[in-house]
Amino acid sequence: MRIVDAETIAELSGLLACAYADTITSTTTTSPYPTEKLQLISRVLETVKASPSVDLPKGQIAQSGWVHGMPMPAGHIESLGIVGHKSGQNAWIVARFMSVFKREMFLHYHGQDGARLNRDQSVHYTEPPRPRYLFLLVSSFLFYMPYVYKKKLDEVFVDSLLNEEHWRQLLDNLRKDWELTVTPSTVLLGANVAFLAISSVDAASLTPHRSPEQIMSYVSTMLSLASYLVCWILLQRHAPHIGSSAIAGITYLQQREKCFLGLDADAIVFSLPSAFFTWSMLLFCAAIVWICLAKSDIVTTFIIVSVLAVMALSLAVVLQVSWMSIAPIEDNVWARNVEFVHYVRQRSIDAIANGLPRRMSRKASMSGEQPARAEA
Repeated sequence: MRIVDAETIAELSGLLACAYADTITSTTTTSPYPTEKLQLISRVLETVKASPSVDLPKGQIAQSGWVHGMPMPAGHIESLGIVGHKSGQNAWIVARFMSVFKREMFLHYHGQDGARLNRDQSVHYTEPPRPRYLFLLVSSFLFYMPYVYKKKLDEVFVDSLLNEEHWRQLLDNLRKDWELTVTPSTVLLGANVAFLAISSVDAASLTPHRSPEQIMSYVSTMLSLASYLVCWILLQRHAPHIGSSAIAGITYLQQREKCFLGLDADAIVFSLPSAFFTWSMLLFCAAIVWICLAKSDIVTTFIIVSVLAVMALSLAVVLQVSWMSIAPIEDNVWARNVEFVHYVRQRSIDAIANGLPRRMSRKASMSGEQPARAEA
């Protein structure tokens, strides 16, 4: 008979209370369960506390198990005389939850110097690597959306550890983002088809040459289709019943880390639906603007150009602010290019400075003169 005493139940209650407090006061909690599950566990623990206790009179034979941390071998007779212990299924319930909390305490170095206090915190105190230049270059064409997803992946997968609840929450958020992109992409696809059906736009359909607004609308249509197809593939690949467990998530992320770009490639793929839709929208707007500017008077042209300037400035500000909110200001393509130019210039200056004395010494040796030496 497996027995668990009141002290163990009290310890589990304390761990449960700490996890609940950490969950409701921190967005990066290390609790293994969310608030809803902690409430359910609390109810189960209350049921265990309310269940009848087991009296162990003197001379009872303990079949197996542990009492007060001491092993009780089968057939061993003890003079226990202990009242208030739980046994059977209650002991299994307490042991199951206790093992989960103790394992999390071990993984997060509980009670040690440098323990992990937040789930996105590494215990190795290593400097985070700077983003690859290729990743920054691609992100600039995708409106820096990959950097947002890369940050989410780095927050979930820290020190090769993955919490199942946090991983499932990330997948749910990804699916919501993709589902929110499907409807606008479909609407924009219909808008492009209707735009191409306008007689003034389709006037050149009898010739092989197409007008600029037609070309931009064609590209916008293709990007809308691409956004829809990528959303469909990602939703099928990351369905709720596929890869939601912690083991499947760790296997997936570790395999992706071995690729050329690592998790950067996943961040780029996750951002493709939104980026394709954004480019499709911009090209559709460009096609509309081209029609408005073509063969228009000065007043119409001035108004449209003014509105376009305000839109472009607003878009640039939004992109800059959104980038600064998720990354340091020096981590962008322009800053990297400037840094590279300064590096090349400094290397050139050093090479010239080191090569000049050698050339002077070589000229002096060819003329039979000794290079001048500084007097002490």
